[in-house]
Amino acid sequence: MIHHVKRATRHLIFWSLVLIAISLSGVRLVLMGIDSYKANLETRIGELVGAPVKLGSLSAKMRGVSPELVLKKVSIASATATEKSSIQLKEIRLGINLGEFLFSGDMLSSSWISLVGAKFSVTRKQDGQFVVEGLKAGNGGQPLWLLQGRKYEVLQSHLTWQDQQKGGSTLVLDAVNLAIMNDGDHHRINMLTELPEKYGDELKVAVDFEGAVDKPGDIKGTVFVQGKNIKLHELASIYMPFDIRMTAGSTDFKVWGQWQQAQLISVAGDAQLSRVAFSRKGRGDFFIDHLDTQFNGQTKNQQWFVDINHFLLVGGENKKASKEWPDAIVSFAVEKATNTGFQKLKMVAKQLDVAELSKLLHFFAPLTREQAQLLTQTQARGLIKDFSLYAEPQLKSFAIAGWFDSLSIEPLLTLPGIENISGK
Repeated sequence: MIHHVKRATRHLIFWSLVLIAISLSGVRLVLMGIDSYKANLETRIGELVGAPVKLGSLSAKMRGVSPELVLKKVSIASATATEKSSIQLKEIRLGINLGEFLFSGDMLSSSWISLVGAKFSVTRKQDGQFVVEGLKAGNGGQPLWLLQGRKYEVLQSHLTWQDQQKGGSTLVLDAVNLAIMNDGDHHRINMLTELPEKYGDELKVAVDFEGAVDKPGDIKGTVFVQGKNIKLHELASIYMPFDIRMTAGSTDFKVWGQWQQAQLISVAGDAQLSRVAFSRKGRGDFFIDHLDTQFNGQTKNQQWFVDINHFLLVGGENKKASKEWPDAIVSFAVEKATNTGFQKLKMVAKQLDVAELSKLLHFFAPLTREQAQLLTQTQARGLIKDFSLYAEPQLKSFAIAGWFDSLSIEPLLTLPGIENISGK
C-alpha cells in the first residue's frame, strides 16, 4: 500500500513538473513576440500615470519563473501640454510573480516595477503639499497609486528637489535608489542616495507605516533618517528658526521618529557636529568645534517631554576662545496653552554649567533684545547639580531646588551680585 502511495506521489510530482515546463515554455513563446505590443503598452501606461508615454524599445525575459518586461528609453511627458517632458528613464522593468498571481488573482498586488536611470523632480508647494512633477495625482494632489502596487523601485536615478515654501536653491541628487513595498495597508519606503560633494556623503531614509492612504488621520508608523558628513550650511540653513543662519559645519546623525494620527509623537537620536558656525543679527556669532549629543522626546496631549542624555560641547562665541564645557544631562517638560504659548515649564538637570546655558540661551532662545541684554549682564557662571525648576510665567510663579557650586552672578538692576557661592 505504501509502495503504491509513493508511486502515485512520484507520478504527481512528475506530471506537475511537466505542466509547469509547458506553461513556462508557453510564456516564453508569448514573450518572443512582445515587441508588437509596444504601442498598446504606451497607451496603457499613459492612462496609469495620466500623461503621454513614449517607449524606445520593448523586450521581455524570464527572471527565474517570473516573466519580466524591459522597456528602454522611456519618456513621460508633462500632464500640462505647455510644459516639456518631466520624467525620462533609461529603463523600466515590469515583472509579475506567477505564484502570487495564481493564488490571489490580483495582477497589481502580484507585480513589481523597477525604474532605472529615472529623471524626475519633487516640489513642495507654497501650501506644504509635495508633488512629483509629471505623475498622475489623486484627490489629495499626491500620486497615491504608488502605494497600491506590490513593489516599486527607483534605481540609479536623478532627483531634483525644490522647496517653494522655504525658498533656497534647487537640490540635485544624481544617485538615488528608492524602494516602495506595499502589502495592503502596510507600506514601507526605503531610500539611499549618495550626495554631491558640496552637500555631504550619504543620506538614508526608511519609513514604515500602516493605514489607509486616503485617511491620513488614521496612519501610524515609524521613520528612520541617517546622514553621513552632511554639510548643514548647504542643506539646513533655510530651515533654522528665527533669523539664525548657518555658514559652515557638518554632521553625522541618526534620528528615529514615531507618529500617529498624522502627528509626530516621539523622536530620538544622536548627532555629532563638527566646525559649525552660526550667525544671528544682534547676537553675533557662535561656533561649535565639536558637539556630541543624544536626545529623545515625546508628546502627549498638550505636553512635550525632552531628555538630553548627553551634550558634550566644545565651542563658544569665537574660534579663539573655544572651551570644552562639562557634559550636560537635562530633561524638559513643556505644557502648551492653545492661544498663549506655553503655560508651564519643568526642568530637571543632573549636571549643568550655568555659563554654557547662558551663552546658548542668549544666542538660540527666542528672547527679546532687552531680555538678551539682561542675560548678558548677569555673566552667570558656576555648576549646578540635581537641579529642578518649575515655572508658570503668566502667573509669575517660580520654584527652584538643587545643589550649586561656585555660583557667581553680577549685580543686575536692583539685585545684588553674588560671588563664588556653593550650597543647596
